[in-house]
Amino acid sequence: MTLLGRKVKKGKYEGTTTDDWATVFDEFCGDFSSKIVLLKNTGANSLDYEIIGDLDELGENDVSVTSGSLASGDVLVAEITRNYYKLKLRVKSSTAGSSTDYVAKINFQV
Repeated sequence: MTLLGRKVKKGKYEGTTTDDWATVFDEFCGDFSSKIVLLKNTGANSLDYEIIGDLDELGENDVSVTSGSLASGDVLVAEITRNYYKLKLRVKSSTAGSSTDYVAKINFQV
């Protein structure tokens, strides 16, 4: 994750899904009015995702911002306009025992 003069926050995250929900990132975003989350399925199997917005520091998974599935090669670009305290991305394998690779990026700007 890179924080540039408190005006831009960027990050890149790579991994492999499992059968259980796993947090890809859990990032503070309260100072940023523009928030973009990219998720690309780079593997052979499908994955499920959920972007969660927290309204405070309690980490209670307050709001499901968006969720769905991505087939192999599919890309999600989510532009989040509401202001949350934190954003969290979670992923898991769509089919048990069929893991897949992914790349996620964030770009938050004032």
